[in-house]
Order: sequence, then C-alpha cells, then structure tokens
Amino acid sequence: MAAVFTSIDSISIDGIPAGNIVDVISNHGPRRAEVLAAYNVFTAKLNSDHAALLQSVQADLATKTTDLATVTQAKTTLESQVATLSIEKQSLTSQVAMLEAVIESQKQKIVELAQYQPYNPRILKGEAFYDRVSQEDRDTLVASDNPQLQLVGRTIIAYRKNKWPVILDSEDFALLVGYVLQSGVFDEDEVTSIMRDATKEEAYTIDPQTWGLRIVEDALG
Repeated sequence: MAAVFTSIDSISIDGIPAGNIVDVISNHGPRRAEVLAAYNVFTAKLNSDHAALLQSVQADLATKTTDLATVTQAKTTLESQVATLSIEKQSLTSQVAMLEAVIESQKQKIVELAQYQPYNPRILKGEAFYDRVSQEDRDTLVASDNPQLQLVGRTIIAYRKNKWPVILDSEDFALLVGYVLQSGVFDEDEVTSIMRDATKEEAYTIDPQTWGLRIVEDALG
C-alpha cells in the first residue's frame, strides 16, 4: 500500500483516508517522502489532463472560427433572400386576407342554412347515446365480471369519445341493447328511453363547421 492523492486536499494512506497534507504531515511524519512522491504523481496527471483539455479547446476554437467565416458569408446571401421573401410575404398576406373574408362570408351563410339542415331521428349522436345510459349502469357494465358486458361498457364510452353515429334501428344496435336488457343491467324503461327518436339536438348530423369547410373547399377548387 502507499500514499495516494485522491484530490488536492484529500490523501489516503494504505487505503485509509488520512485528511489533507497538513493532517498527513502531522500524523504520518515518517512517510513525508512517500507523500511528496504521491503529490508529484498527482500533479503530473493533473497537468497532463489540463494540457489535453487545452489542446481540445484550441482545436474547437479553430473549428468555430472557420464556421463563423462560413456563416458570415452565408448571412449576406440569406439577407438578400429575406428581402425577396418579404416582398412575396406582403403579396401573400393580401391574398390570405381576401380569402379569409370569403371564407367568413361562406361560414355566415352556412350558419344561416344549418337551421334548415335535415336530420334522421333514428340516427343518434354517440354522445347522446352515452347520455341516455345512466352513470350507474355505465359503471356497472365496465366493472362487470362478464367480458361481454365489459365490452358493451367500453363501447358506450367509445361512442362518445369518437362521436360515432348510432343507428337505432340497426340489427347490431338492437342486439347490443337486448343483450344488456337480458343481463338485467338495463330495465324496460331505460331501453325505451334509449330507443326513442332523437331530437334535433341529439340527432347525428354533419357538423356545420365541417360542412362549411367542405363547401368552401369545393368553391375554391
């Protein structure tokens, strides 16, 4: 074992931390020569590391200097391009303002026409279907030990999340509701409420904004 500098202020003697240089000289006087030799090894390594780091920094500086010259040259070219693009931007801004005015005008017309949009009372919004099922029944379905009832519970949630239309008179929907009724989760009154005609607010229709965008897109070609 020997004296080893772990840092400039920390020395170990025979693998045991011995404090700083003052502590070592005070407590291990006979090993001063050994401590001095360890110090020389430590500082030589430190100097070598610093020299390597300096060389790396100098090389990086040379690279950055070359890069700066390249960027400076490119800057002049880009400034010219920016000037050209600024002119083009002004032209495009004027065109966008004109198109926005056209779109806004079309949206207003769409809002006016939306009140006359027909709807099918037997096609229900997914969100309306979700609301027609009580929270208690939704929780019961999702928590059921029956995998099929769990699937129905998740499907009801998916109808709301994905805004799917519900075709009340479809065979698939009738089977779904009938299965839950047979399981005892739904009662006759709830099934009647679920299967009743949709109001205009509940009926599935194309969203006026989406409808409007399609009309505008068609108008613009």
